Amino acid sequence: MTFTLAQWSIDDYHRIVETGILADHQVELIQTQIIDIPSLFPE
Repeated sequence: MTFTLAQWSIDDYHRIVETGILADHQVELIQTQIIDIPSLFPE
């Protein structure tokens, strides 16, 4: 099985964030990948 990772631009990232799709996630764009960052202080 082969997987292909999407490569995101800064503009792509901003458009995705603006839609609210990632509202429940703390994410960062790191070297073209959107990374879900775990909270340091979980609820």
